[in-house]
Amino acid sequence: MFGCSWALAAGEEGGAFPAAKRVVSGTIKNFDKCEEPVYVRLTGLYLDYVIEDRLDVSGNSGTFTLAGDTPEGEFLLITIGRTRVLDTREIKIPQNNPLVIDLAER
Repeated sequence: MFGCSWALAAGEEGGAFPAAKRVVSGTIKNFDKCEEPVYVRLTGLYLDYVIEDRLDVSGNSGTFTLAGDTPEGEFLLITIGRTRVLDTREIKIPQNNPLVIDLAER
């Protein structure tokens, strides 16, 4: 009789949905409610990489979490409202602290 083992050997791939390697999170403050839904998009400046998230809104602020297989490097973080681009900024990854973007300061 033959035995079967379905466990992965050392060095083999670990599954269809691997855990996120890096997380970029933050808060967007003071946006106009007429701009909902608001999205945050992370685009690589010298890398072919894009990830986005819809803000979880509470009042005129919202939070986002961009979690994925994001490489290290320089990125453009774009905050996009229903009618226009609300904010753009350059960030570097790895990003250690949550971002706070206050649109009232613009």
